[in-house]
Amino acid sequence: MDVETWGTPIRKDLKVGIHYRWLGFAMVFVEAYVALKHIKDSGNIVEAVTPYYISLPWMFLGLFVIEYYIYLVYRKDRTTELTGRENIA
Repeated sequence: MDVETWGTPIRKDLKVGIHYRWLGFAMVFVEAYVALKHIKDSGNIVEAVTPYYISLPWMFLGLFVIEYYIYLVYRKDRTTELTGRENIA
């Protein structure tokens, strides 16, 4: 099972399915889109300014997620992806 190999050296040689990564990406994208709809001057927000103590942690978190994703993609011992195209003849 996939969960049993997390954090083990065996993990890098296993093929991991990516069927739900696009679904997860789409969900995050839609959530961000809905949040961005409520930006000032878009006609969908009560005229309230977002304080820096709220927006700065979110920006740092976003930068961390992007940097960690780049690290995971480009490291040498990364997991092999199973795209589902291996079965196409």
